[in-house]
Amino acid sequence: MTIDSSLIEDLILSSIVCVVEFGGKRILLTGDGRCDDILDGLSANGLLDESGKAHFDILKMPHHGSDANMKPDFLLTVTADHYVISADGKHHNPDRTTLDMMAENIRSRTIHFINHDGEFDLGEKMDGFAQKISANGNGVVISYPGAGKNSSVLNLLDELPY
Repeated sequence: MTIDSSLIEDLILSSIVCVVEFGGKRILLTGDGRCDDILDGLSANGLLDESGKAHFDILKMPHHGSDANMKPDFLLTVTADHYVISADGKHHNPDRTTLDMMAENIRSRTIHFINHDGEFDLGEKMDGFAQKISANGNGVVISYPGAGKNSSVLNLLDELPY
């Protein structure tokens, strides 16, 4: 029996990516999708504007901030008011390369992290990212869950307190 290797690759790269729209707000949930596949999907579904860009209220960053799923052009093409990275350092996510791309390409937005501390010196990585953001002076706000909390709530129908 032979197996078509392109089918295996498609199965390995499978991920659920969806756009949620409600009350005039839009959220892009990227799952573990690669940025090129996400852009292809947005384009194929008519979700890019006439300049080839898309803006969302919330963008869940692909694959916990893995640099294997991210390229700088994605952050220039897909923008958001709020970027979310759910990672605890496991598998080294979020990767420093992705954080560097974000520091260089995101302006005047909020980046929400689920964890400051975690595996593989996540706290040091987060502190280094915060220093880059501060040095850039690009108006980015970094947010973590409050003390003693392990999750954040972003209610787009209410004004956020920061």
